[in-house]
Amino acid sequence: MQTLGTELDWSSPHASTERLQVIGFPCDVLAYFTPPASSVSRNLIQWLCSALTDGKLPGDSVFTEAVFQFTPSAPGFAVASESGEHDAASFRLHWTRGSHWQGPGDGGNLDLTQQLMEKCARSTVFIHVESKFASEAQRLLTSWGSGYADRVTLIIEPRTVSQWAHDNGKVGFLDGRVITLAPRFASRGEDGSTFVPGDTFLLESLRQAGNLGDESDATNIVRQSPLLFQGGNLLAVTHPKTGERILLIGEAEIHRNIALGLNRQQALEAFRIEFGVHRCEVLPGASFHLDYDLCVRAIGSRLVAFVNDHARAAHLIIECGLEAMVRHALIDPDGAQTAVKRLKRGDVQGGLEIVGPVIAAFMDGRGNLPLSLAEKFSVSPADSGVGNLHRFVLAIDLLTATITPPARLASIDPHGYYAALRRSELETAAFHKILAKIGFDVVKVPSLSAGDRSVNTINGIHLKSAYLMPRTDGLFAPVDRAAQAVFERHMGQSIAVVPIRTAESQRRNGAVHCSVSWFPKCLSPQIST
Repeated sequence: MQTLGTELDWSSPHASTERLQVIGFPCDVLAYFTPPASSVSRNLIQWLCSALTDGKLPGDSVFTEAVFQFTPSAPGFAVASESGEHDAASFRLHWTRGSHWQGPGDGGNLDLTQQLMEKCARSTVFIHVESKFASEAQRLLTSWGSGYADRVTLIIEPRTVSQWAHDNGKVGFLDGRVITLAPRFASRGEDGSTFVPGDTFLLESLRQAGNLGDESDATNIVRQSPLLFQGGNLLAVTHPKTGERILLIGEAEIHRNIALGLNRQQALEAFRIEFGVHRCEVLPGASFHLDYDLCVRAIGSRLVAFVNDHARAAHLIIECGLEAMVRHALIDPDGAQTAVKRLKRGDVQGGLEIVGPVIAAFMDGRGNLPLSLAEKFSVSPADSGVGNLHRFVLAIDLLTATITPPARLASIDPHGYYAALRRSELETAAFHKILAKIGFDVVKVPSLSAGDRSVNTINGIHLKSAYLMPRTDGLFAPVDRAAQAVFERHMGQSIAVVPIRTAESQRRNGAVHCSVSWFPKCLSPQIST
């Protein structure tokens, strides 16, 4: 308003709001602010104009006197808890194409869908796909057989859609029905919020698809929130002893809404009210979204946070890579065995002294590795040798960064790559301490969260009777088995661990939880916030 000029006519609330909208101001957020009780005018715009006319400047303390009171966009909405309270009635996924990327069993989103339908045999599925892939997608579904195709509602979209169905909406309960709460708009990015049109508008298609069927269908309601969020960075859990509902929020989601004009406390209060929880806990980003850094299960009277154990995963990845190299006579079996023994007894440097030079021998003058080497790291047509070699080299780098003294890192690492890996590991350790401090039992699982080089086993879905665990399979199947053993040991025999192939999805920086929005069977919890 100061920039536009107080000499302009701000007396008409409608006209002034229209003027602000033209320049892209989020005018809907103004509805949550009212002038202080001492103000003569009860209209926010007129109060601001009066203060500016009186010589006040933006940033003056008088403007902090406005009262903030957030009003929920869906009064009574309660986000669904994801700590094992519900079983799934249906799933929603996005298909980015109509055929497998590498082939059946590659762990892409089509393969992931078929596995979900196989493991959750009574569930129905909503699939959004761009129109140019529709015919191909329909043929693929038909090839799976009527037992699969009859359970699918294929929703044809005019725009490109991403794979990440969990990011453009959070599922919850309203008046005994299951609904999806959509963000202000679907977005990508951590240091900004890049608008994703296809993922934003497809929720209207979901609403229409639901209305084509039974009017009581729980999936046919979509409400839009004024808050900006990415669903993978929000995780609601319920404490089994106290019944307290907690919304874990990645710090990026707070900053997105500060960018809309809220302060930190206002953003937190808005999330608490909008999502129907008792309190919010903001967590720092250890890697990317929260769902790549932890999953939570209520076990007995405790909330257990399963988190990444990068070091254990790196050890296992290196062991798997050495086995592949022995099979193809790229390393002496005795040397490989010695390296594994050293790693297992904690002599990481001794193990890497054997592995590192073998890989370095394949590098050209610019540090590139040949495709012929990558092909040796594949155990099936659907297993990406390139992806596996990337993960193997990263595991070596990660261990190198953690065992090398900082002073030496500076001399061997002029670009700061190892220093960045080391800093990331320190931030991950700090993240685990924060979880313990706010009341979670922290359990480390062999799992690596590293963008498109991840071997992630915690980006899964905790259903009432099962944990849908992402698995990489192929060369790194031993990592999957080690993680599954940890989950089974802590969750007990009554909870089934159901591995879901996600290798190709993980090469796109996501797995099960990122790819799937699921609709619970249970009715709305009774809460008081």
